[in-house]
Amino acid sequence: MAYLIHLWHGHECWRCGQPGRVLLVFDNHGYGNSYIEEDKLGEAIRNKYPFFSPSYSATMEMVYYANHCENALCGVLQGDHYVLEWTMSNEKYDKPDVVEKVRR
Repeated sequence: MAYLIHLWHGHECWRCGQPGRVLLVFDNHGYGNSYIEEDKLGEAIRNKYPFFSPSYSATMEMVYYANHCENALCGVLQGDHYVLEWTMSNEKYDKPDVVEKVRR
């Protein structure tokens, strides 16, 4: 199955304030998510976008692949709610900078 990656530039990290990139993964039903639990798909995305990596979330109480700050001195997890809120509030959700397919 192929998934679509929607990528945006200019997302500011909630911790350090540095701009970076974030992505959402869309399935074949058009549903977008900023985190992935599946290792094979997560690794396929991470190979192209290293900032999308596995991390433990105390809120979710699990490890999953998600957006992280690209600043090497920060690297903090960019939470699902924070990323979705940013794409929606800036009216960027339907206008990603990059759209591309990825296969697991």
